[in-house]
Amino acid sequence: MNNILNQQSNNQEENKNEQNFNQDQGLQNDEKNKKKSFSNKFKEFWNNFNKNKALQILKYLGILLLILPILFILLVSSYLLDIKQSYQYALAAKNDLEAAIELAQNLDFENTLNQSSQANHNFSLSINKIKNVEDSFLIKLVPYFSTQIKGMSDLLETGVLVSNAVNETVKFSREIQIILENNNANNLSSLSSNKKAQILDKVLKSEERFAEIQEKIVKANKSIQKIETTGALWLLKDKVNNLKTELEEAENIINKTVPLTKILPALVGYPDKARYLVLLQNSDRLRPIGGTIGTYGIVEMNKGEIVSYELYDTNYLDKLTKYNNKIEPPATLKKLTKVNTWNFRDANWSPDWTMSSKQIEWLFRTKLLGALKNSKNNECPIADCNLNFDGVIGITPELAIDLLAVIGSVNVNGVEYNKNNFISLYEEELDKTYLKTGKQTNKKLLINKITKAIHLKIFDLPFSSWPELGGVLAKNADNKNILIYSKNNELENLLKKQNWAGELKTVIGDYLMITDTNIPATRLNRNVDEYAYYEVKEENNKLIANLTLKYNYIKNNENKKYKNYVRVFAPLGSKLISSSVSLNKIKATNELGKTSFGTYFEIWPGTSHELKLSYELPSLVKELSNKEKYSLYVQKQPGNTLKELVVFANLENNITKITGKAFYSEKLSDTKVSWKTDLSKDRQFEAIITK
Repeated sequence: MNNILNQQSNNQEENKNEQNFNQDQGLQNDEKNKKKSFSNKFKEFWNNFNKNKALQILKYLGILLLILPILFILLVSSYLLDIKQSYQYALAAKNDLEAAIELAQNLDFENTLNQSSQANHNFSLSINKIKNVEDSFLIKLVPYFSTQIKGMSDLLETGVLVSNAVNETVKFSREIQIILENNNANNLSSLSSNKKAQILDKVLKSEERFAEIQEKIVKANKSIQKIETTGALWLLKDKVNNLKTELEEAENIINKTVPLTKILPALVGYPDKARYLVLLQNSDRLRPIGGTIGTYGIVEMNKGEIVSYELYDTNYLDKLTKYNNKIEPPATLKKLTKVNTWNFRDANWSPDWTMSSKQIEWLFRTKLLGALKNSKNNECPIADCNLNFDGVIGITPELAIDLLAVIGSVNVNGVEYNKNNFISLYEEELDKTYLKTGKQTNKKLLINKITKAIHLKIFDLPFSSWPELGGVLAKNADNKNILIYSKNNELENLLKKQNWAGELKTVIGDYLMITDTNIPATRLNRNVDEYAYYEVKEENNKLIANLTLKYNYIKNNENKKYKNYVRVFAPLGSKLISSSVSLNKIKATNELGKTSFGTYFEIWPGTSHELKLSYELPSLVKELSNKEKYSLYVQKQPGNTLKELVVFANLENNITKITGKAFYSEKLSDTKVSWKTDLSKDRQFEAIITK
């Protein structure tokens, strides 16, 4: 039975193999038939085809293959020619623009206009040439070429915007120059009152013009910041980077200039008279803002003219009300100075200039009214008892030093005062006067004479020196050597926008301000160098600030202790964790929208003192650092310049970018950065993060 089954299985296998063989044979036959069919068809096509036509097509195809490279070379050559001509026009425009700026610096505004117009024309020609290349289909096909040409185009657009801005600025300057030429004026002293008013009117009405210039500079800055100096543009890397720096500086200047068109006329009494209480603050005797008020003055301005000003001894005003009109001082001031009445020299107790100015004016009014009440025949103890003021201005000696650097030395009572000896000589002469006449005199005649001598030399300066003078005044306002408070709300807001109002800044993020108070106001701050080291780090889901303040008391011939009350202002809601001194010696207070930590210490000459504070920053600062960035605003105390400020930020998230003007900045790791600078003016630092 098994044999039968095996035989059947073998027969089936043979049948299957035979079927498969037949199928394969059929497929091979089909393939052969197809090949024969294609071969027959091709032979039929070739027999019917005109061989002459084929040869003619091949001939034309060969010619085309020869022509295409030639056409490509010609096309590329035309692009290169456009690029070359664009470069030549751009180079001419650059030279024209540089010549225009040099002419403007020499106050040759008429030729400056011609030169800047020529620069604009050449930039436009250059752009037209590069646009031909940029819009070509061949360039667009190659991304690398397209990027390079776009960078060149952006660079030229920047040149057009800059030359336009220069042109508009010079037009305004030329209009002012014409007024001066028609008046044959070389300086302010030779300029009539009517012409001063005419110039101030032009300045006041120029806001819109300068806003347009500002728009051009901002656009130019944005345009050049986009340019990447790679590829062919690498050859221009240094020039582009220099231009980026110059445009950033130009944008900063124009941003200040636009508000100045309203600030300047108002400050100098146009269109309405302006009357100020002016305070000379001695930064060698630091107070929370500026320094002790040794001298005050009343200044009245009308259409750019100083109608009147006189300076007075603060001690004399305090003497008039010493016994008959005692005013309770702030509690901390009373405790530190052990004085039961609020003297005018300490009127600037608040570190916020707006607050201090209001207290200063109130205290001045109260004291002067008290003096009038106590005097015989209701006689005013000073030359001007008009108590109406439009604002309060505070000045520190650094301004006088910088002004003397511009105008040169002044000679008063046979003594020559210059930028190097002003403070020491003035105090020496002042001490001699006090020894002769006593400390409480109605007028400080010496400072009156010095101030008037400086005033006369400023007004005699040639107009060519005024850009330098303007730079000095702006720098001193930025560095808080000039503080201005105005009762005019619009003017006060403009001053705040310029950061010239001296108010404690309201910021989103971290904040730090260190204020030192010299007790009992001896002339020692010039001998004390101060350093600040500030570290912020995230730990246990909290943001912790660690501040170290170091004071070096440089040895001199005075054997006096330096006694200091320091307050550290931090974001509102900060909580003190630890300190290098006993916590019960730290006074924590919420004031002026901040939390402050205050303490007192003393140091001898030739020694140092370190104060360390550790505190937890509020949750709002922590939340911001988690979402977007860590931001720190460090505000300068007017009258005080820290020698060194070092800031560290150690965060949990990766830091992708750091900003902030500093002498030195470094990304230490993915999550840690540092900045190193001084505190000559307010500083802001940012660490942008990514999660």
